[in-house]
Amino acid sequence: MRTENNRILIAVFVALTAVSHAVGYEHMFSVFGLNVYIAMPLMAFMALLGPLAFLIQPDFARMKLLWRQLLILLVPILFPAIWSHVIWIVEQASFSEIRRGYVSIAYMFFTYSAAASFVYAAGEDGGWLYLASMLLANFIKMITVIADGGVGPFVTQFFRLMVTFASDTGPLMAQMELQGVTFGLGIYLLWFLMEPKKIREHPGLFAGTVFFFFLGLKRMAVVAVLVTAPLCLLLYPKSEQEKGKRFLLHGLGILLPAAAIACVGLIYYGAFEVLEKMGISTNGRAMIYQQYLPYMEFSPFFWGNGAGWVDNMRQLWQPEAEKEFALVFHTHNEYLRIYLELGMIGLACWCLARFHLQAAAAKKLLGRKGARICAAGLIYLGINYLMDMLGMNEGANVPLAVLFLSFGLTRREEEERLAMEEKNREKCEYGG
Repeated sequence: MRTENNRILIAVFVALTAVSHAVGYEHMFSVFGLNVYIAMPLMAFMALLGPLAFLIQPDFARMKLLWRQLLILLVPILFPAIWSHVIWIVEQASFSEIRRGYVSIAYMFFTYSAAASFVYAAGEDGGWLYLASMLLANFIKMITVIADGGVGPFVTQFFRLMVTFASDTGPLMAQMELQGVTFGLGIYLLWFLMEPKKIREHPGLFAGTVFFFFLGLKRMAVVAVLVTAPLCLLLYPKSEQEKGKRFLLHGLGILLPAAAIACVGLIYYGAFEVLEKMGISTNGRAMIYQQYLPYMEFSPFFWGNGAGWVDNMRQLWQPEAEKEFALVFHTHNEYLRIYLELGMIGLACWCLARFHLQAAAAKKLLGRKGARICAAGLIYLGINYLMDMLGMNEGANVPLAVLFLSFGLTRREEEERLAMEEKNREKCEYGG
């Protein structure tokens, strides 16, 4: 049962999360010469609100469960940290490279910890409340964009965006592309599509999800949803007896590292240059990849350059006047970023931790429905990683983490309810 203080704390979490998504990546501040988005201290503050939530409403069982699940989520964050220390020592990395690596790791550590604090305070409703915070962020941004550009131009550009399937993105629509939030909304859209009864239960949230997903339209996100939903409904077993499908699903988790390495191999050996020569536009990716090729080898003996190296190089390459938004040399491929930073073996280990470990943990901890949604989210993100650098992105990754955490609490609640019903039935039988 929620107390008044607990409700206030939940409202604070929702508000801070909305602010982080809406404006947290539009402004930066400098710490010892290092530019940091304002979202980072917001995440750190929300992570520290976790102990306060525990003091307001102590629940040791909930805390233990969330702590165990958080550790699983942090493995793909902590592994690069450990791996990178070896690289930094062997390669004698510069102070700026090491500093950038620590910042990127700390940012995601705070982000996932903030998600755990959010779910501890919100309980089983954490997934829905987090979605509400994302929609609130989009709404805030939409109001500010309309105030600056006008309703007419906003509606016209939105219409063009839909008709051209994002080929014609006007300046107002470009402002609606919040940092990764559209990709995160795609995970919730998958949940609605795979469990239609949720649409009836939460029609307002569903309508908001669809509207803002298309308002910040990302073509790869749409493709990923259309591929992932039927794939997971086909592959994930409807009963524990369908061992063939279960084996195939686990096989996907094992095959993903090979597919990621193959993707990097195609980039290394010039597949995107071939596409350009054939007259197929790669939206500048061929040029960007050429910039990175001198710093990598396609070999199991390439150990990478250490965490944060790509961001550091982007800052060095970007013209001084544009350093705050260093997007020109964005890798537009998460697997390439990880390969450049952790090498071939590091990329394979990261994929196993991100996909196989988390899918297996979801199956064990969340029950069939929760595991299916989390598996869908992992496949969806895995597809989007092919065309965008999203692995360290709050808006894209945290929604799945929140669902992973909240589904665990939901299953615990169901188990407690069933145990109570069984206990009451035994009492009735004994009394009869």
